[in-house]
Amino acid sequence: TGRAIEVAAISEPLFIEEAYTKYPAFKPAAEEEKVIEAARAINESNKPVLVVGRGALISGAEKEIYDLAVKGDIPVTTSPDGKTIIDENDSLWAGIAGSYGMDCANQTIHDADLVIYVGTAVGDQITHDWKIPKLDTKVVQIDIDGAELGRNYPNTIGLLGDAKVVVAQLLEKVNKVNRAEWRQEAAENLRKTMEAYEPYMKSDAVPIRPERLCVEVSKALPDDAVLVSDTGFSAVWTSIALKMRPTQKYLRAAGSLGWAFPGALGAKCGAPERPVICLIGDGGFFYHMSEMETAARYGINTVTIINNNQVMAQCLIDLNQVHKDKADKGTSRVQFININFSKIAENMGCLGIRVERAEDIGPAIKKALDANRPAIVEVMTDGTATVPPSFIAGR
Repeated sequence: TGRAIEVAAISEPLFIEEAYTKYPAFKPAAEEEKVIEAARAINESNKPVLVVGRGALISGAEKEIYDLAVKGDIPVTTSPDGKTIIDENDSLWAGIAGSYGMDCANQTIHDADLVIYVGTAVGDQITHDWKIPKLDTKVVQIDIDGAELGRNYPNTIGLLGDAKVVVAQLLEKVNKVNRAEWRQEAAENLRKTMEAYEPYMKSDAVPIRPERLCVEVSKALPDDAVLVSDTGFSAVWTSIALKMRPTQKYLRAAGSLGWAFPGALGAKCGAPERPVICLIGDGGFFYHMSEMETAARYGINTVTIINNNQVMAQCLIDLNQVHKDKADKGTSRVQFININFSKIAENMGCLGIRVERAEDIGPAIKKALDANRPAIVEVMTDGTATVPPSFIAGR
């Protein structure tokens, strides 16, 4: 039986409206009185911090945000999606914020007396379930969607407009000040966090630590690389251990496990002149591994790095290890059999490389980038490794 559906065919000229060939199509400025109010709050603040998200990257606000941070001597944190808004080796960088982020950024946001959100939803993930900042902290929020302004924090000065335009408005009215003591506090938070990660990031252990994998990927990334990260553990490890810079681009699967691989193929089709690297776990790769054939057939020459720990473990932290007194009975880990993805890749027309020692990661990535065909670099990692739990002071 079914339902009758109308089908129509039209033949009309195609009209291309110039305003809609870019996104966002329009870049509105914020109300002047709100800009003055926000600038006054920044000028009067002793411990301001910037929290920057993908909206700022879409807007192209990198320079304006950096200039504001320099002029106001303000530490810069980002969401995972805000990576590359600032060079992560810059002295202004204070880490990745939120549940997928770093202790240092969360501590700095917790201790701030003013949090300036630019182009990021102030949701559960970036606020670590609304624990950072504290509820009574003053907030400046810049967003092009008015429905986002002040949704979760009562002391919010909302600036409705495009991130690039509004930050430029603020830049004119913010005082040039020296907040050396506050910046040193943020820098010390970063130092402590990186010191805690260092044993894993420099580890020569076999199987390989995923943090070391991310460090080696960071070293091997070309200046114009696009990195596509999967969700869950992959997103946390790339956020905290893989440093990037503004000439590069970071994209992540936000909740759809396995999307990173087909997403990377799409990124390569959209930017064929740029090297595109995907970082994904073996569990995520299983979802779309058949697309290796698509990549080989159409010559979509991405490099896919599989973090193969032979485990499916998508809980954000292993609660049974971290909080023994509050064991989560729902935490589970599925052990896979030893699948050799590099051999499957070769059978499907791609270059396949299996890496078992940390020092071989960099050369394998270089070989893959130079291969002129789709490449799979399978890195055998430690299946017992879990991401570090993010924390806030006083939790």
